[in-house]
Amino acid sequence: MIIVRLSGGLGNQMFQYAFGKSVSIKTGRKLKFDISFFDKQNHRKLEIINYLTNIDTATKDEIINTLFPRNILLKKIASIFKGVWRFSNNYIQEVKSFAFEKNVFEINRSLYFDGYWQNLNYFDDIRDILLKEFQPKETLDDYSLSIEQKMSLGESVSIHVRAGDYLKIPEVRDICNGEYYSKAVSIIKEKIMSPNFFVFCEDEDYAKKILPKDLKYTVIHSNINKPFIDLLLMSKSRNNIIANSSFSWWGAWLNQNQGKTVVCPKVWHNKHKEADITPVDWIKIESGFLSNRKYGKI
Repeated sequence: MIIVRLSGGLGNQMFQYAFGKSVSIKTGRKLKFDISFFDKQNHRKLEIINYLTNIDTATKDEIINTLFPRNILLKKIASIFKGVWRFSNNYIQEVKSFAFEKNVFEINRSLYFDGYWQNLNYFDDIRDILLKEFQPKETLDDYSLSIEQKMSLGESVSIHVRAGDYLKIPEVRDICNGEYYSKAVSIIKEKIMSPNFFVFCEDEDYAKKILPKDLKYTVIHSNINKPFIDLLLMSKSRNNIIANSSFSWWGAWLNQNQGKTVVCPKVWHNKHKEADITPVDWIKIESGFLSNRKYGKI
């Protein structure tokens, strides 16, 4: 058995699920999830259960038996003090954010995985499976259906503007600034005739402040309690401009339009500037400059 800890928002949960699914398939081991992170959460919810995913929940006993399969004393201690878990040889914590650790596919025993596992190499080869499983169980309401229909009529472009907590976290703020969105919109207009922009943001005033003043767009009234609906709508857009956010990353990656243009930030995280979790054919911008072969460097 392998157990993967789920945590964070919807985008993070999707990375963790995709990682676990891939490891399970490639090693032939049963997959279960530790969802205890959400027991005392007011802000975050277990959102991935809204998809056609199989979230087989690991019990506390299963977790402890995976971590300490033979030591009865440590099992008793671990049942009281969660911090002991990290001392188990079967506890695998992600070593480096955004990195690919290929040895996870070589396991020959039960393990507990703790991390975000935000690297495309873990699961890109099971894309077809994930496309089927990352479909919401809930049908779209009339408003969302109308947006989906509008997106299908022309060259739609979703723009995700991350506000909220991102404006307070030094590691991620200021990466997707006004300069980023101005350049991203210019690239879309160069490549696509008559683009139709749809903006996803939980703070409409902030989006208005940071987006180009002359840009015409439709604001999607965010499904605050149903982020999986907004993510689905992003994926239905023909093209995407994303933020340095796992949420809009998934919106673009799940977009099945073969001719799509995706514009994304080159720098994803201020402490991990070398990290690159995006597909090679996405157009990457850093401070208004491009690093894409088709465009060269400006």
